[in-house]
Amino acid sequence: MILFVDDDADVRSTNREILESMNYKVLEASDGLQAVDIFIAHQHEIELIIMDLVMPKVGGIEAFNRIREIQPDINVIFSTGYDKTETSADKIPRGNFITLSKPHSIEQLSTIIREQLNS
Repeated sequence: MILFVDDDADVRSTNREILESMNYKVLEASDGLQAVDIFIAHQHEIELIIMDLVMPKVGGIEAFNRIREIQPDINVIFSTGYDKTETSADKIPRGNFITLSKPHSIEQLSTIIREQLNS
């Protein structure tokens, strides 16, 4: 199961369809606060989070830090429509985290998901 977090409804919808076509179960959140709540409710089912860095209310990094307090080894892929060298690059937690630039190809997304789930 993948938790997909993005404040853009079209991005969520499109990615949900793509992920479901790859046979993943998908939960959606529209901001970091909702992501934390959904994660708490489904923490034993979620294997991967794909989370936008910049969102209203609570951004991706803050939400991830809250989630990591619950499950420190959760896999995450950060995504951004901004230049990743300029957007919170210094705030991304240390570790083996991938930042995926939007837009991305289905093949790129599929490869990165498999890499994260196999790590």
